[in-house]
Amino acid sequence: MPEPYSKEGLSIKRLRDLAYRLNFPIMLLEKTAEEPENFYRFRYKKKPNGKLREYCSVGRPLKDIQKAIQRLLRELYLPKNVHGGIKDNLAHLCGFWGKNRGKRLFYGQR
Repeated sequence: MPEPYSKEGLSIKRLRDLAYRLNFPIMLLEKTAEEPENFYRFRYKKKPNGKLREYCSVGRPLKDIQKAIQRLLRELYLPKNVHGGIKDNLAHLCGFWGKNRGKRLFYGQR
């Protein structure tokens, strides 16, 4: 069991600690991290102007893991100057670089 944490830190030093905090088995976290592309589904939707819009949805268990991480991070105290987010996600990369190149960049592959 990891050390108790305060609003300033989570005390997560090992994968075992993370699995405990998120309430997921270590094997599931490892499997999901090794092949995250298996949990993204790319689809197309027709826009009113007739063009196709590509979008991406996240499947389980990755979606559940992401929600658990979000719940955990919400408990932390963040100063007022820390806010917002970075729009550098998979969908953004795929839209800018194209589906295949965006995936490779997102997952760190060449």
